[in-house]
Amino acid sequence: MKKLKVLHLCSSDMGGAFMIAQKISNELLLKGIESELIIYSGKNNNFKITGIKLLDNFIKFSLHAMEKFIFLFYEKDKKMRFTFSLGFPGIPYYYIKKKIVNCDIVHIHWINKGFVNVKDLTKFKKPIVWTTHDIWIATGGCHLSFDCDKFKIGCGNCFYLKNLNENDLSSKLYKTKLRIVEKLNVSFVSPSNWMLTNLKSSLITQNSNLINIPNGINVNIFHKQFIERENDVFNVGFVSANLSDSNKAMYRLIEALNLIHKSNKKININLVLIGKYKSENPIGCLFPITKIDFVSSQEEMSKMYNQIDLLSVTSTLETFPTTIIEAGCCGVPSIAFNVGGISDIITEEVGELIDPFDIEKYSEGILKILLSKDKYQFLDKFMLQKYGISSIVDNYIDLYKKMI
Repeated sequence: MKKLKVLHLCSSDMGGAFMIAQKISNELLLKGIESELIIYSGKNNNFKITGIKLLDNFIKFSLHAMEKFIFLFYEKDKKMRFTFSLGFPGIPYYYIKKKIVNCDIVHIHWINKGFVNVKDLTKFKKPIVWTTHDIWIATGGCHLSFDCDKFKIGCGNCFYLKNLNENDLSSKLYKTKLRIVEKLNVSFVSPSNWMLTNLKSSLITQNSNLINIPNGINVNIFHKQFIERENDVFNVGFVSANLSDSNKAMYRLIEALNLIHKSNKKININLVLIGKYKSENPIGCLFPITKIDFVSSQEEMSKMYNQIDLLSVTSTLETFPTTIIEAGCCGVPSIAFNVGGISDIITEEVGELIDPFDIEKYSEGILKILLSKDKYQFLDKFMLQKYGISSIVDNYIDLYKKMI
């Protein structure tokens, strides 16, 4: 039998989509399947246009800048500039065709940032597996729809845009995607049941093959380790590439911790912040803070998890936060608000799920976990069994073969 060849497409070497793509590709190779991961931009990019590094980087930057320049005429607020993508422009199809003709399956993880023009998808002429790390393919342009459900009926009157009308940019992009997806041999993979429900609700994706496969973890990297540390201090971790991200809403954790501090509960907490903090505003936490701007590898990230007692997630919306799984595989419980796909991960064995956005209950949940850590002594085994990358990738292999 001919050896299966899978081509993965990812726009960047940063973020959750890249990490998942890398894990799947590496595991496929271990299972004897030819797998190539194309990384379009970033320090570790391996996609060549001219073969001259500086020129290639300039072209890639220019394509992304062109998209954002076009969006300037439509955006309501500059804060929304990178939360809405047009799906064009992209590199000329010629440059990616050379890769596509030699594969059996194209596995899309992320194609924005000027990588692939969405209109070129019909030129692939290959079965496509598309892992939906957000809701973009099912909407008129936004990556997260929050409380808006217009994507169920065709978008229009988009709150991301400054001129509200039924036939606005979001409506036009929606119709374009609908026409394109109808012509594709595509399966959309949702990591969470919440995302799957959204895909079933969108006119763009509801008639395609939809399947739920959770994101997996490399259990050889993320696992419990013994690291010597102070016993009388509880480390509460918060992880985000951008700690100032309004969706990640770190301020909610600060409010919850300050409630604990003001309640005169005799508990020593140290807040561990992992990520860049771009805001000029002071953090304002009453407990001590340890800042870690950059973690160089997954192995280092695993060590970070093993040095905290609790992972805090305070986002307004999350599709399927892999950080909770990574922390759990290291034996660290999590606390989060019940939004998006988080309830797929956080059960009573994993941590505390709090009604959005009850800060008082959240602070109580933090204390509950920190003061009953024995409850989670077998958490790592539970998570390793449920989210090990090997069995997750077996599900993808089955899907690849069915599509071919």
